[in-house]
Amino acid sequence: MYGPGEFPVTHPAPDGALDQIHLPREAWPQARITVRGDSGFSNDELMAWCEEEGIDDLLGLAKNDRLKRRIESHMEVVYSITRLAQTDQ
Repeated sequence: MYGPGEFPVTHPAPDGALDQIHLPREAWPQARITVRGDSGFSNDELMAWCEEEGIDDLLGLAKNDRLKRRIESHMEVVYSITRLAQTDQ
């Protein structure tokens, strides 16, 4: 059994879901659209599609050693700020 964030397969968007994005765009052409999904939906195809369509995306990334190394210093800053905020209360 897999734990959180360990499922090895990315899931495609539900059938027809991306086709529906054009409906609000037709009604509100100036509206900013954001596609949001967890790491199970994050894949190159979806990110490329969003970029081509001018749609923002907020997609999770599965944890991996390379990602952890790249964000380590940033997370130390976040943890420091969080600790400071907690001591000020």
